[in-house]
Order: sequence, then structure tokens, then C-alpha cells
Amino acid sequence: MLPAAQRFMGGACLFGFLTLLLFFSYYFVLLSLLLFICLLLAYYTIPKCKLDVGSASMLHGDLFGSGEPYPSFAINVVIHFNNGCPTYDEMLISGNKLLKYKRFRSNYIKGKHGYHGEFKELKEPKLEDHVFEHICPTDEHEALMEKIINKHLSMDKPLWECHIICNEKREAGKAVLRMHHGVADGIRAATSFMPLFFSDKKGNPAKLPQFKPRPRKNKPGIFSKLGSLLTAFKMLGDGDICDSKSSFSKPGEFKYTEDYRHTTGGPIDLGLIKKIKTKENCSVNDVLLTAVSRAVRKYCLKRGDVLTKDTRMRCALAFGLPSDDDTILKNNFTLVSSHIGVGEETREKTMGVIQNSMQKVKKSAIAPLTMLIQNIIVYFGLEKAFAPEFKKNFTANSFVYSNVPGIQQPLYCFGHEVTGLSCFFCNAVPQMILLSYNNQISMGLTTQRDVVEDPVEFANSWVKEISQWASELGIKEEPKSEAKVMAASPAPAIAY
Repeated sequence: MLPAAQRFMGGACLFGFLTLLLFFSYYFVLLSLLLFICLLLAYYTIPKCKLDVGSASMLHGDLFGSGEPYPSFAINVVIHFNNGCPTYDEMLISGNKLLKYKRFRSNYIKGKHGYHGEFKELKEPKLEDHVFEHICPTDEHEALMEKIINKHLSMDKPLWECHIICNEKREAGKAVLRMHHGVADGIRAATSFMPLFFSDKKGNPAKLPQFKPRPRKNKPGIFSKLGSLLTAFKMLGDGDICDSKSSFSKPGEFKYTEDYRHTTGGPIDLGLIKKIKTKENCSVNDVLLTAVSRAVRKYCLKRGDVLTKDTRMRCALAFGLPSDDDTILKNNFTLVSSHIGVGEETREKTMGVIQNSMQKVKKSAIAPLTMLIQNIIVYFGLEKAFAPEFKKNFTANSFVYSNVPGIQQPLYCFGHEVTGLSCFFCNAVPQMILLSYNNQISMGLTTQRDVVEDPVEFANSWVKEISQWASELGIKEEPKSEAKVMAASPAPAIAY
């Protein structure tokens, strides 16, 4: 039997040829019926995906093509403790709880195609291979953390790790939870991790609020649905055009590296953001992304970049899609490009571009359409054929942006208060993850060292932009924190 990709392409070519011959004939209906029968037969003869296609794509590791390296697929959640931190034995207890999920107690076995891969359970998973403790002086914590985050997860064991970093007196420290993105997306991972690692002040397991889409006021009709589909196709066509190069990003010029910097911007008072939102009659995300765009503009202008209305700069928005049960580990998200108006001279015009772009995304069928395309490509084993196109479209964006809502109350880990949360992901373009916790929002910025010269300056500019915006609207704010970056020099080697 021919490989799935050859069968699919051969059938598609045959259908195209016959369509040209019979386009004006009465047999067109008969031909459409024949195509339906062929697709039905393919559905029942081609091996079914053993994984959801999002997980299969990342676990297979060939997103940019065979032999093309990709940065570490690890999602890294950094937990900050200022008044003592959990012990190694305590984290072993939480790690043991993770084993209730098959993907955390299984090795990933790679197949010929993404849909052939599967998780194979281990009889006796060794927690000692996943939980690590690092005791070192406080001034070495950031360098050590950077070294941990930049390291690829081993594919020879279940794809997660937990690192405790503290000084000898355990007065303060950090924990780094690491998980391969192919195991689950952020929504599903947070839903699973929260009650196992965190509790409220009374000791009750913490739970992330259930992720639900906002209901539409009016049910769209057939013409509205058709219009949203056409808009989605236009947006897909727009994705082929590469963004303008700048001092902040080099779209289309990805070079593999393991040398990333991880910067924490903020935190910013969530109440302050909501007051700006109310005054401007917009959304929280409009405020945050507008501040990002203005900070990028100031960063680039300072370095001599010429920015006009023709300057093209987009962010790839990470859209998590809800499911019936978000405690089931899987990937159910897509990336959609959105213009950020970096060439506009005023904040009002910048926000106008962002709102217009976001409305197109919300009203179009771009998210389900991209998910459908992804499903078809992986289902028919065509990842390698489409990998160069994916690389071209993805690296054409200036950065990846996600705004993750969290729990707005203090969390505790074995009685130790969590004083901050931030999230980092090494990607082919700069990655910003805005994470809210306990009525504060922090930015986790991951950048290649040789692309973004001064990520601390940018992160602080983002904070100052929001502060200035609030001041102009007459809104008072609480004292804010300066951005922090992990050490610029390489950290000592880590023995695993």
C-alpha cells in the first residue's frame, strides 16, 4: 500500500484533472459523489492519529523540516518564594501526584509520521530523574535558572522536570516546572498542575477558573458564516508576507541557537489595567498589547529604525480553544497573526489598529480554519511537505504574544507563599507571555541574545508606558518593580 501522503496527493491530482474535463458536464455531481466515497475510504484505511495533532506535531520535532533544528519545546513556569521554599522531598510528593496522568509517566515513542507516535507507559517511573535540587548562593540563582530553561528536555524519559533553586539557609528561592509543549498546551497544563502543586491559605487545592468562550449575542446566519470564512482565507494569504526587520526582531532570518535571555517585566497592578480599560472603553488585552506596541516603537526609534505607517509588524497570537474537559492533557490551540500598529505616531491610532485587527480575528473563522488545515496535514502524514511553508509563515511574524489569565489570590506550596509567577518559552522569534497572578501581571520575555540587544530596557519601557497612560488619565497607581533579566554570562554546568 502506498504511503498516506502519496495516496492523498495522487487522489487530489486525479480529482483536479477530472474536474477540468467535466467542469461543464452533467457528470460533475457524480464526480463529487465519487470524491466523497474516496475520502470516506481513505478515512477508514489510513492509520488514525494516536495523539491529538497539536501534540503529534511538536513531539515529532520536525516543525521546520527534517534535519532542521528547533528551539527547546519546554514550557517553563518559574515560581518565586521570598520567605522560605519547599524541600526536595516535598517536591517529590507533588511530582508523584503528576504520575496520575499517563503522559507524565510515559515515554514518547516516535513514529514514521507524527500520527504514528504514541506514549508508552513505564512500569516504574523514577521521580529522581525528574526532580532536582540546586543549592547555591543567591546571586547565582538567575544564571542557573537561565541554564536550566535553555536546556532541551531529554526524549529518553517522561517529558517533565521540576527544579528547586535555593541558598543554604533556604530563606528564599525559586522552583522551575518544565514540561514539553507536546504533552499539553498552557490551559490544559495549568488546569492539571494547579491542584497538585498549589493550595490556598486554608490548604484547599488551587483550581484554575474554567476556560469558556464568550457567548455571542446574536447567532450568526449563513451569510455571516460565509463572510467570516472568506475573511479567514484573506488572512491566510496575508500570512505569506514577511514583517519588516527591526532592532527588536529579524523576521524571516531565524538562526538556531541555545543562547536565550529570559526577562521578567513588572509586575503591574491588574487593577490599574482595568481602570485604564474602563476609561478607554476597551478590553484588558487592548491595553496590554497597545503598551507592548508603544514599547517596541520606542525601543526601535532609539536605535535609529525608521517606522512609518507602511512598517509591517505583527504578533502571532496564541489562541487556546476550550474543550469539554480541560483536565485531559492535549494541545488544542492555534496561532493567528495580528497587526500591532507600530508605525502609528499616537497611542490612540496604535490601539485603533490593534482593535481593528483583533475584531477581524474574532469575527472570522481563522482559528477553526487553521485548526482544520493542521488536522488535515498531520492526518495525511504531510508534515514534511508543508514544513518549509510553516517555517516561512511562522518566522515572518515579529514575535509571539499570549495573555494568560490566572488565579487572583495568593497561592501556597507546602505552606510557603508564592510571591510571583512567570512563564518562558524559547521560540524561533521573540516570545512574550503575560501572566496574571494575585492581581498582578508580569511579562515573561524570551529573546535570542544576538537579536534583542537590551530586553531589560524594553520590559521597563512596557511598564513605563502603562504608568504614563494611567497618569494621563488621572489614575493613581501603586509603586512598580523594575524588570529583571537572568544573567548575561553563561551559568556553571549542571550535573543531571
